[in-house]
Amino acid sequence: MDDLKKIQDAAESGDVSSLLDQMGGGDSGGLFSGFTFWGIFWGFAFSVFGWWIFKQGRKKMNPGLIGIGIALMVYPYFVTSPWPCFLIGAGLCGAARFIWDRY
Repeated sequence: MDDLKKIQDAAESGDVSSLLDQMGGGDSGGLFSGFTFWGIFWGFAFSVFGWWIFKQGRKKMNPGLIGIGIALMVYPYFVTSPWPCFLIGAGLCGAARFIWDRY
């Protein structure tokens, strides 16, 4: 009964964060869910580049470029920090450059 009274008091006072804490909601991460501006920026930039590499791989019928293009488009959804996002993207772009020159 005491918990119900705390929730009612928080609802009446209009204190949303206290109400969420009482209900067990806590912080859901907000709109970006842990993503930073630079993480989103690098993710978008490498996704666009991956789309272009994917298209070029299809033109050249090169499965390596197609795979790297898909990886560049998909990996930003799973990486929230900007530095790992940048480093993975740069590594995949380097691999695409290596495959492009060799095959």
